[in-house]
Amino acid sequence: MFESRNQTLTNFLRSLGFEPINADLGIFVRSSMYIAVYVDDLLIIGPSIAEIKKIKRSLRNRFQMTDLGLCSYYLGMSIQRDRQNRILYLSQEAYIHKVIHQFGMDDCTPVSTPIETSSLLENRPEYTCPSDQRIECQRIVGCLLYIMLRTRGDITYIVSMVSRYLANPRLQHMKLAR
Repeated sequence: MFESRNQTLTNFLRSLGFEPINADLGIFVRSSMYIAVYVDDLLIIGPSIAEIKKIKRSLRNRFQMTDLGLCSYYLGMSIQRDRQNRILYLSQEAYIHKVIHQFGMDDCTPVSTPIETSSLLENRPEYTCPSDQRIECQRIVGCLLYIMLRTRGDITYIVSMVSRYLANPRLQHMKLAR
């Protein structure tokens, strides 16, 4: 019987003593060692460099792989470490600039949060949003959700407010999303 690549990797990681966590089957744990799997990218995290090297050696013996060394970029996030102070810095600055450019907001003006939301709560059932505007608003909010869930929790409130109107956003929702 044909075994998928994902199942092959899962079985192999299990043979090394790793188990997927219930919350996300793409994250495997063994004691204090973690392996995050995204498509064909693996990120190995743990306190022991020797143990990480041992796991990489086992993976290399079973799969064709390229070891990119210390992680400095993963899933749209820049990663910097201050090992001495045990601090990890995550940034999506490059991705945020890409989104800003993609949606033609290169000259946008930042606004502070929290925002005044009473205008958001108005409901005008007679208004029907043009489909291209609705799709663009949905795309912007999708990008904002990706940013919010990883590094910018401070935009959660406004993203959740705009998300409520994605089926029929008005111009003020589009303006808030931008």
